[in-house]
Amino acid sequence: MSRKNRKKIIQEIEKKRDSKVIAYVTSDRLGLSVQIAGDVVSLIHEHILGLKEEERLKLDLFLYSRGGQSDVPWTIVSMFREFSQKGSFSVLMPYRAHSGATVIALGADEIVMTKKAELGPIDITIGSGPYNPTEKDSNQRLPISVEDVTGYFSLLEKVGCERPDEKMKGFELLTNHVHPLALGTVSRLLEETKLVALRLLSTRADPFSEEENHEIMDGTRRNSYENRKNMDCKFKV
Repeated sequence: MSRKNRKKIIQEIEKKRDSKVIAYVTSDRLGLSVQIAGDVVSLIHEHILGLKEEERLKLDLFLYSRGGQSDVPWTIVSMFREFSQKGSFSVLMPYRAHSGATVIALGADEIVMTKKAELGPIDITIGSGPYNPTEKDSNQRLPISVEDVTGYFSLLEKVGCERPDEKMKGFELLTNHVHPLALGTVSRLLEETKLVALRLLSTRADPFSEEENHEIMDGTRRNSYENRKNMDCKFKV
C-alpha cells in the first residue's frame, strides 16, 4: 500500500473517532523483524509535539508488534498520558499486539480491537546479554525467553519432580546450559514486567479494582503457552 493511501486511511480513522492517530508498527517478516525499542520514544515524542495543543486532547496509538524491550511500554504510555486529556488515550489494534505491545495496550483508557486482534502473554526475551548461551557453530549469543524458562520448571512439576531436591536437580541441569546470572535476569525481568503492567492498569481514567487487575495478570500467565493465539475475551480490556 502506498504512503498516500496509508495517510488517507489514517485521516479517515481520525475523522471517525475525532482524534489524532499515531501509528507504531514493527515488522515481523522473516529476516526483517523489528522489536519495540527505546529509539522509538523520541520519534513518537516528535510526532506528538508536531500536533497543535487542541489536537493532542484525544490521542490514538495504532499498534502492531510482537513485543520487545521491557522498559519501553511505561515510557510510551506515560508520554501519551502527559499530552492527552484524561481518559482520552486509546490503543487501536488491527491484529497482533504481543508481549511488550500487550503491556502498552493495558495502559490505555480504551482498547479498540478488530475481530482478528490478539493480545498475548507478557513474556520478555533477553536478546543478546553477556551471559546468554552461545551457538556452537557461529558463536553468536542466543536469546533467552522468560516463558521458556518458566515453562521448563512447569514441565518438571508435570513429570513428577515435586520434591525440593528434585527441583534443585532440575535447576542444576539448567545451569549447565544457561548461566546462573542470565537466569537471575530472567527472574528480575519477569517480576519487573508484571509490576509495570499492574501500574499501567492503575493509570486508567476509569481504573479496575485491584482484584480485577490481578485477575488480568493471572490471565496472561494462564495463556503464556499460546503467545500467537487470542487471549480469552475476558482479558480484552
